[in-house]
Amino acid sequence: MATERINVSLPETQLRMLDAHVKRVGVSRSLFIGESVRKALLHDALTQLGGSGALGDEDWLHTIEADRDPDFWGAAAGAA
Repeated sequence: MATERINVSLPETQLRMLDAHVKRVGVSRSLFIGESVRKALLHDALTQLGGSGALGDEDWLHTIEADRDPDFWGAAAGAA
């Protein structure tokens, strides 16, 4: 798997919210941001496949549900 360094700028308030969330969950800020990017790319790819008819609605829903982890994402989803 390839890795890429990503610089993220957030307002101070959102950064504090993000730090509080990752501390509570027990992951690093970089892991949380990396997973946020991965999840966004997965969602985009599934949307494109669904739009082209290559993936049925039920398949898309099962894939998204399998990728969801409420403890990991929690209330800070909007902060990332």
